[in-house]
Amino acid sequence: VSTCIGLTPMIMERDMQAQFLIPMALTVASGVAFSTLLTLVFLPCQLGILNDLRRLKHRLVRGEWPTPEEVEPGWIRAQTPSLQGPDAAPTAPTQQSPAPSES
Repeated sequence: VSTCIGLTPMIMERDMQAQFLIPMALTVASGVAFSTLLTLVFLPCQLGILNDLRRLKHRLVRGEWPTPEEVEPGWIRAQTPSLQGPDAAPTAPTQQSPAPSES
């Protein structure tokens, strides 16, 4: 937002020397404004819609409504030991056999 405001004087300039910079300033300002709109509005809306679709799928398959957190892939990975990968620490302590004693 501050970049768009900072480029406003250059965009409004009517001097002949600045005429070739105005299209560049308009391009940068509109690109920054558009990406800010996408990041702050569109992306969170899409993530919410995707979560709702996952909840609907869960409801159709299992017959119960899950919480929004239960359908997130990160939450599912954290709850399922087989999905944590080979480098993950074991979730339950393994029982080791005692070392053989030397006689």
